[in-house]
Amino acid sequence: MADRNKTAVVIGSGAGGSMAARVLAKSGRFQRVTVLEKGPNYFKLLDHPDFRKVVTSFSNDEIKFGSRTGPQTSSDSVDDADPLLDPRRFINPSFGVNVVGEVNSLPQIVGGGLNHADWKARRLRPADFKLKTLAEMFPAHINIAGANVADWPLSYDDLEPFYTLAEYIVGVQGPAALPAPFAPPRSKPYPMPPGVPQYVALVLAQGARNTGFHPFAAPMGATSRPYNGRPVCNDCGFDGGFGCPIGAKSSPAITALRDALLTHRTRLMPEAYAYRLNLDGHRVASVSYFDAHGASHELAADVFVIAASAIESARLCLLSGLSNPNIGRNLMFHYQTLAVGIFLPGRLHPHRGRTVTHMFDDFAGPAQIAQYAGFNQPRGGTVELAGGQPLIGEAKLYLGPIGSMLGLPGTPKDLMRLSPLREHLAALTLQGEDLPQLSNRVELDPGLKDVFGVPVAKITYQNHPYEIDASNFYQPLMAEVLNAAAPAGTIVEISFLGPAVEVSGFVPTSAHILGTLRMGPDPATSVTDAGGKFHGLDNLYAADGSLFTTSGGMNPSLTIMALGYRVGCSIIDPKEPLAVAKSIDRKLL
Repeated sequence: MADRNKTAVVIGSGAGGSMAARVLAKSGRFQRVTVLEKGPNYFKLLDHPDFRKVVTSFSNDEIKFGSRTGPQTSSDSVDDADPLLDPRRFINPSFGVNVVGEVNSLPQIVGGGLNHADWKARRLRPADFKLKTLAEMFPAHINIAGANVADWPLSYDDLEPFYTLAEYIVGVQGPAALPAPFAPPRSKPYPMPPGVPQYVALVLAQGARNTGFHPFAAPMGATSRPYNGRPVCNDCGFDGGFGCPIGAKSSPAITALRDALLTHRTRLMPEAYAYRLNLDGHRVASVSYFDAHGASHELAADVFVIAASAIESARLCLLSGLSNPNIGRNLMFHYQTLAVGIFLPGRLHPHRGRTVTHMFDDFAGPAQIAQYAGFNQPRGGTVELAGGQPLIGEAKLYLGPIGSMLGLPGTPKDLMRLSPLREHLAALTLQGEDLPQLSNRVELDPGLKDVFGVPVAKITYQNHPYEIDASNFYQPLMAEVLNAAAPAGTIVEISFLGPAVEVSGFVPTSAHILGTLRMGPDPATSVTDAGGKFHGLDNLYAADGSLFTTSGGMNPSLTIMALGYRVGCSIIDPKEPLAVAKSIDRKLL
């Protein structure tokens, strides 16, 4: 692509979209890169060269950012889609569930969901890219029957340089080494060492060691040292669920997207809701979008990149009449299993510091296919070690159905003083690998529209025995970790043990949304190729979690960023994406 007068439109400013926009802008091959973001912009002077001048509207305020602000008072998070104005339908045939409302939505905001996520920065491992091959080699204990499992069209080695680039662009802290045999190979160490650990995580990590597992400091997108002008994380306790007021969290907005804006070739358009791609033969000619006032506009470009998250990206493709029958299929969430214990009488202080500072991968299986010969248990996923609630969230629990379900004695005021679900609570969360199935899919709802009159997503989803069996297998082991973690004189009451969907009423709440625009070599079974380009279309690409062929058992954010970077490089040179990366960021490799 030698013409430097070309233009590009990136739809979505989150993990994948920000990385793709950064590559296109910094390559110098595009005169203008426009980023359309459906949500608002909580940043001012994002394009200022001095990071100290960047201003955010975030604050450590549970009321403002947990329950109130603007029209979205019915949503648990202020930046999630309002379920009254922008609902979804969720159907689970296994349980006869058919509900309308909030369905595993992500924040709609400049920078995407990683503004609010606690941001575990995990790499998938070599075996995770070859699940079909793995199952064929070890069918006795890896049962994928009935699922639509395929190997990724690229390998860990193909993506490893892009993982490194993502880690250094955004700033990731992590340990010097992860435990073998669960860790993938690395070409460079993490940019920063781990920050201050949580006390509750140290207690649970010791319990994991006592049970024979291998905990480690969690790699995460937050600073433990000054980084590219950004300050050190001050461990304020408002990590998960809140935007960072000081810019210590490695949000795509203040890292990759800001880099794109600093080229002065990128235009950011918040509150721009893309609702249709307009086709001209085998090309996308333009995108139609609503502005903040509801007026419709059309924007033409030479290249289009969809990065609106797996559900919304599939919805946009369906609204645009794209004909590939695989669009929307193979939807995946991670099957989260919880083990929650209340430790009495000592306090664990789980609300202090970053949300998750330790984890272990023993349930995820080895990193390399060859190591599975001696691994005869289910593949589950990483286990995160953490704790309780912020103060207002705790009070809501005592007043709501969860407090009644747990049967905790005393009035809400008594419980707030004792604080069993905050000061005394420890939790393990298994991010279980979720198999792709053709029946798990995103469609357009024929009778339900959003406030703009656009059909909303209808999500049909049910679990495969693969992830349910893994959850059932590991639940008692998670309980063992809780009991083994108890300091002398401590009583541990297991207050919950089971899948998170039991708490949420069968609607997944993982916020890990994958599949729907699967990458693969065959247009008959996939939507995009290994470079994210849509089969049969000359100038349309995807650059978000929709590309995942399988889900792995790790937080997907860093993989989405690595894919977003690689997709941007593939737009410029589909045969040599790594050469493009080296021309842009050689000093980081």
